[in-house]
Amino acid sequence: MCCFRRAIAILLCLTSHALANGFEIPEQGARSLARGGAFSAKADDPTATVHNPGAVSKLRGTHIMYSHNLFWSFSEFTRSESSIEGRSNSSLEGHDRRFDTSENEKPFFPLALSLAATSDFGLENMSFGFSLLGPNSSGNVRFPKDGGQRYLLTELDVLLIYYGLTMAYGTETWGIGATVQWVHLPYLKFSLVVDASINPDINPYASDFDVHASVEAKDTFTPSALLGAWFRPIPELELAISGRPFPIRLETRGKPIIDTIPGTIPDLTNLDLTVQGGHLALDLDLPRTARFGIRYRHLQGKTETFDIELDVVWEGWSSLDKYGTRINGEVELFGAQQTINNVVVEKNWQDSLSIRLGGTYVVSPDVLSVSAGGFWEQAAAPTGYSHLDFPAGERMGLALGMTYTMDLSESSQLDLSIAYNYTDHKAINVSEEESRVIQQRPLTPCNIEGNCDPADGVTVNAGKFKTVYQQVGLAATVRF
Repeated sequence: MCCFRRAIAILLCLTSHALANGFEIPEQGARSLARGGAFSAKADDPTATVHNPGAVSKLRGTHIMYSHNLFWSFSEFTRSESSIEGRSNSSLEGHDRRFDTSENEKPFFPLALSLAATSDFGLENMSFGFSLLGPNSSGNVRFPKDGGQRYLLTELDVLLIYYGLTMAYGTETWGIGATVQWVHLPYLKFSLVVDASINPDINPYASDFDVHASVEAKDTFTPSALLGAWFRPIPELELAISGRPFPIRLETRGKPIIDTIPGTIPDLTNLDLTVQGGHLALDLDLPRTARFGIRYRHLQGKTETFDIELDVVWEGWSSLDKYGTRINGEVELFGAQQTINNVVVEKNWQDSLSIRLGGTYVVSPDVLSVSAGGFWEQAAAPTGYSHLDFPAGERMGLALGMTYTMDLSESSQLDLSIAYNYTDHKAINVSEEESRVIQQRPLTPCNIEGNCDPADGVTVNAGKFKTVYQQVGLAATVRF
C-alpha cells in the first residue's frame, strides 16, 4: 500500500505542471501570433474578447472569425547518471536505454483552434462578443515507457476549453469591456512509470516491479472573467490594460489507474492492482494575469500605415504553493485491502513576466498587410522542478505573418491570415543536487507532505531538457 500511495503522490505532483506557465504560447489567433503576442492595444479582430475585452468596442459591425493553429512540440530529455549505487536488472529495457535521449513521440498536435464573433447590433457605443477556444499549446505528448524519462512522464493528454461572453462600451478614443468565461476541462490524463517494489534495494533506472500509473480526471464547470480597457490620448498613441483579476480554480474529479508493464512484476507475486471504488479529487489553480500595452500608430492623414506595440505580461504563479488531493478508494495488495489516504504536494513556483514586441506594416490599404514580432518569457518553475509535460523554463520566440483582404460584396469583406512562430526554450541542465523530483518507492523516508530530500531517494529529473515549438496559424474573418 505504501508504494501505491506514494505512486499517486508523485502522479499528482507532476500532473500539476500541466497547467503551469508553458502550457500556452503567445497567443490566440493568427494576427496576434504573427506579432509575437503584442496585441492587447491593437486587438482588431474577435480575439479581442480574450486579449483585451475593452478593445471589442473598436469592432464596428459584425465580425466572425475561425482560427486554427497547427502545433509541433519537439521535446527531449537526457538523463544524467545517478550517484546512488543501487541494484538494477540489466536485462530490462529501461536499464539499457537509461541514458538515451528520450523524445516526444507525438510532436504534432492539430487541435489548437478557436471560434469568436463580435457585433454592435447597430448600437452606437456598445459591442458584444462570443468566444470558444482552447489554449494555444500542444494538448498531447507521449514518451517511451522504457526510456530514461520513464519515472517522469510517459503520456500527457489535456483538453481545456474556454467559452466566453463579452460586453464592451467605447467611443473613438477609449473603451472598456469584460468577458465572463465558462472553463471546461473535459479530459486530463497523466501517466508515468513508478517502482512498485517492496524490496528496500534502490533501483535508479529500472525495476522488476515497475508499473504504469495514470490519473484520469475532468472538471465540467469553473467560472472566470477577463477585464480590459484602452485609451487613445493622441491619434498616434494607444494604451491598453487587461487581465484576469481572479485565479481559476479547477476542481477535477477522476480516478487512478495502475497497469503492469510487460517484462516486469514476477508471475508468482499474484499482485492485483485493481483500484476498487477509486475516486480522486485534484484542485488546480490557473493564475491571475495582467498585461499592459503601448502602441505607436504611424498615420498618413487618417490612415494607419504601420504600427509598433510593446506588451508586458505578468502571471501570478507564486500563488501555487501546494496542491491538496482527496482520494477515496482501496487497492488490493497481496490479498489485503488498503485505504488510499489524502495527499498534499508542496510547490515552489514563482511569478513570471513576458515582454512582447511586434508590429504590422500595411502594404496595400484594405488589401495586404504583413506582421512580425517576438517575445521573451521568464521561467515560472525553479530549475529543480523542471519537467517534460509542459516546459516552464525561460523561452524566446520569433514570428511573422500576413493578412490578405478581399471584398465579398459592397458591404462585406473576408480577411485571410497566416502566421508562423518559432519558440526556443533555453536548454535546462538539472544537476542531481538541484533536482527536486524524486522517484517514489516503498519504505522511502520522503514523506507525502512534499518535504523531500534528494538524499532520501533517486532524483529522476536530473539531466538535460530541450524543447522547441513550431506553429502555423491560419485564420479567416468575415466582416459585414
